[in-house]
Amino acid sequence: MNKLFVFVTSLMIALPIGAGLICRQSFTDISQEDKPFDNFEIGLLSENTALNIKEYAENSLENGSSYILKVIPTDKVKFSFLCYTEPVEILEIYKGDDLQIGDEIEILRDSSHIFWDLNDTDCANMGFVNLMNESEEYLVFLDKKIEDKPVYKTVSCLMSAIFSYSNRDNAVLTDNKFRNTGNNEFFTSDENALEILESVKSVLIEKYS
Repeated sequence: MNKLFVFVTSLMIALPIGAGLICRQSFTDISQEDKPFDNFEIGLLSENTALNIKEYAENSLENGSSYILKVIPTDKVKFSFLCYTEPVEILEIYKGDDLQIGDEIEILRDSSHIFWDLNDTDCANMGFVNLMNESEEYLVFLDKKIEDKPVYKTVSCLMSAIFSYSNRDNAVLTDNKFRNTGNNEFFTSDENALEILESVKSVLIEKYS
């Protein structure tokens, strides 16, 4: 065999392996961090978008959901490539036939995308709703199961259709760093948007309580 051919072939194999080792050494597994979302910036909801969400919630949310459940988180967020899921246990079933109370599933937000180094910034699309707290119960509107895994996606909406049964002291946010969202349930950029989302939540929680 031609020695030059062997050399070139070996080089072509070695370069990707070397690059992979370098990337692996520089990669940070944020799932092992105590507060992994503190690495990200998030989007803030405006009044106009909140009005569209209100209209959708009033006219389409329930009919467009395959499952309406009360759940409680059971574990920390799980990361998988460019998205994440939230493990929960089912406490009540208001809509949906093939699940049972006590089942443990994972919720994938319809908008749960992570963008690394987007314009020099790491961003998480959370659907303008904070992560679920392990001590709180939630009302969730789900669309479909993801293949053969116990993972269910939230309905396609401008926000993540996840509502806490607890009352939060929400505040308008002045910057989009996740670490500064505090105890907020919703991420909004103005008072009107916040009031609209709190009103939507109030109606839904009252109906499913």
